[in-house]
Amino acid sequence: MTWVLLYAFTLVLLSVGCEEKITRNNDIETNIQDDFIRAINIRDAEINCMLGNEHNKKGKFDNAISYYNKAIELNPKYVIAYNNRGFAYKQKGEFDKALSDFNKAIELNPKYFKAYNNRGSIYSDKGEYDKAISDYDEAIELNPKHVNAYNNRGLVYLQRRDIDKALSDFNKAIELNPKHANAYCNRGGIYARKGEFDKAISDYSKAIELNPKYAEAYYERMSAYYKLTDYHKAWDDMIKAEELGFPVTREEKQKLQDSLLKDNIKEPK
Repeated sequence: MTWVLLYAFTLVLLSVGCEEKITRNNDIETNIQDDFIRAINIRDAEINCMLGNEHNKKGKFDNAISYYNKAIELNPKYVIAYNNRGFAYKQKGEFDKALSDFNKAIELNPKYFKAYNNRGSIYSDKGEYDKAISDYDEAIELNPKHVNAYNNRGLVYLQRRDIDKALSDFNKAIELNPKHANAYCNRGGIYARKGEFDKAISDYSKAIELNPKYAEAYYERMSAYYKLTDYHKAWDDMIKAEELGFPVTREEKQKLQDSLLKDNIKEPK
């Protein structure tokens, strides 16, 4: 009888041990499965984000936002998707949604300098220049070679009529990226304000060399040529700016035509 009880007790122990091993193995398999699903979601999120980026580049912002929504659904901590969706919202003029996305990107990764730069652009558009400068400062502190942050901060300083700081930032942007057409155009604007029109024309010309479809640069160079009474070149730039879609006013066009006639210069065909 004692032997039978001992045998039965041994079977119970073995049974418990087997159940414990099976349970442990099931837990391990479940964890592996969870990791596999998570990895698939992250991969699919990245694919959707890349598709969103392609639509963003083409100006199809609604389509881009749809892809970013899917990316965030698959990976709610996907910083880049929040940042890029914020950019799409900004392009649509939906500043509050854009600001919310940039805030979320910064919350998820406080060292993501691009989100600070983008949020700064929202504050700048809203006229909140102190907040904009603070964000650009943070972006530059996190990445001292972030060209766009220097250029954008320079624009805010320009709005605040702090010409020296603006010029310093545009110079830095050009130093970091000698092919930054916007920085050349913006620096040209500084020189034009200072009455240094030859320097302004040089910068506008460089911007056009780097980006031959830069309508604003043609328009600004037109204004500089006009100040130097080089009306023929001013007219050529005005025509080019119009061709590229820049809204030259009827008054500006008439003023240049009158100047051409007074100077006894035949209007170019």
